[in-house]
Amino acid sequence: MEEKRKSFGFQGFEMKRSGIAPLGLQKRSSLEPPVKSAKKIRPISPPRDGKSSVDTFTLPDLSTPPPKRAMYSRRSTGSSYTPPFPSPLGRTNADGSTPSPRLLFKTKDCAECKICSNEIFEVRHPHISSQQIIMRYDSREYDCPMCNKRHLNNNRDNGRINIVLGSSTLHNLWKERTYKPNSHIDFDCIIGGQIHDVHESFLRQYDKITNPMDILLACGVNNISSSESAERVIIDFKAFIQSVRNHSLRNNHKVPSRIVISSILYAPKYCDSSLRPFQNKLEKVRKVNAWIEEFNKKETGEQLNLHLYGVKGNPNREPLVHKYEDWKEPDKSRKLHLSSSAKSRVATELVKLFDNLQRSL
Repeated sequence: MEEKRKSFGFQGFEMKRSGIAPLGLQKRSSLEPPVKSAKKIRPISPPRDGKSSVDTFTLPDLSTPPPKRAMYSRRSTGSSYTPPFPSPLGRTNADGSTPSPRLLFKTKDCAECKICSNEIFEVRHPHISSQQIIMRYDSREYDCPMCNKRHLNNNRDNGRINIVLGSSTLHNLWKERTYKPNSHIDFDCIIGGQIHDVHESFLRQYDKITNPMDILLACGVNNISSSESAERVIIDFKAFIQSVRNHSLRNNHKVPSRIVISSILYAPKYCDSSLRPFQNKLEKVRKVNAWIEEFNKKETGEQLNLHLYGVKGNPNREPLVHKYEDWKEPDKSRKLHLSSSAKSRVATELVKLFDNLQRSL
């Protein structure tokens, strides 16, 4: 029997080469035990039209890589935009509207910011803007909710514009009773914004205006909490300053726009002695404040020393000792904003700063 199987196997191999399968492979007797095999062999049927009935297939050419897909493309008129990743809001909308295909960036759960959003990013952060209020009025005068009075629209008469650009540090300062400016001051505050966010807001709203400007930058606290180095924060400030100078060059200002940068707060959230060494940003704030002080001396001679609020003495040069009662948040680990009483003193200083800039023209 063993010899018969061996002979049969050899015969089957020879007949397979010729395209003819032995009868034993077409139909096996029910009395013959099955032959075990490591692989399941597909039976070969008799040839048809002189061609082998063995099924054939072609392997794909693996030597040629598949075509690369672009990570993203710019949206053009009449075309659709496909971002590299879907928006986290793209699954469902509470109001039943069509999900956004853009990438989502947010610091708060709030409505979309129409100022900072574009065709790629959907930006959600609270953004308080005087320019957006002015745009509602098509007249030389308008009712200003920050000054609580009716006054001229400086955008229309080419007058010098006073602006406070920043994050939440000076947000709602106009609500303090001590805030009594002699001329209008624009406020543009991005809650949770870093320097590059405020810079972008300036480019989108003020770069197209031809008026010269006196600008107070009150931002940077949100950069301090990040992993950025002090040198990186200073570079962001320098880039902002260059954009303001370029604006004056393009518009041929006789007296170029001027900038004052407020010093960075020594907030307990990132500078408290109870923090671990890698969490404590004390030296980082000192380095940035030292550069700010030198810049202000050379630029205008004016300073808004926010680093003296909420602390005892001058932490730029002395050991840091906090006055916790001057901070808004009750939890020490979250203290980032000044209390209303402290901000009322800041409001007085801010009004004085813009008055000094006006007198120095």
